Amino acid sequence: MEKQKKLMLLGGLRYLLPVIEAAHDLGYYVITCDYLPNNIAHKYSDEYCNVSIIDKEAVLALAKNLQIDGIMSFAVDPGVVTAAYVQEQMGLPGSPYKSVCILQNKDLFRSFLKEHGFNVPKSKGYDNGMDAFEDMNSNYYSLPVIVKPVDSAGSKGVTRVNKLEDLHMAIDHALDNSILKRIIIEEYCMMQLSQLISREKNADLQEALEDLYEFMIGY
Repeated sequence: MEKQKKLMLLGGLRYLLPVIEAAHDLGYYVITCDYLPNNIAHKYSDEYCNVSIIDKEAVLALAKNLQIDGIMSFAVDPGVVTAAYVQEQMGLPGSPYKSVCILQNKDLFRSFLKEHGFNVPKSKGYDNGMDAFEDMNSNYYSLPVIVKPVDSAGSKGVTRVNKLEDLHMAIDHALDNSILKRIIIEEYCMMQLSQLISREKNADLQEALEDLYEFMIGY
């Protein structure tokens, strides 16, 4: 009899429920993993393990012990880097760890885009507020700017700064929402969006862009 394959899913939110269902339909044994035992997905998996999904070494040790055949972090951004790390270390299907690290870190991703000739807003990463204030005071940026954690999702820790006196609070807010305790500041490019709207020929898309523009003005 063929050995049942094991799939580890990082996280336990409701977004995993259709993944668990699909995995079961394919005959997989499903293991969910995070540090919140009351998350709903754990009720539907075959096994739950209480390990933080951002601790990649702990997850790797667990994955080796359980002899998994695959690992995913579906709709759970904090676990994506860990999943890629485990995939690479165990020779499992997945994306290159280095590529995932770049994609999941806004600072690294902006730098990657610049190095490859993409047109991106002026931006820079910081580990502390002092360096950020030095750049602001030297007119490196033009206000307004966006301050955000390099590693958050769903707009967590993101602030639009219109006045220099609001920068300190925005930096603290971003750092509080960053696992890596690192932020990125980038210029707010409203002009480019308005130009995009004026050039768009598709009426439906132009209307959608106009709605986005109005929302961003009021942000």
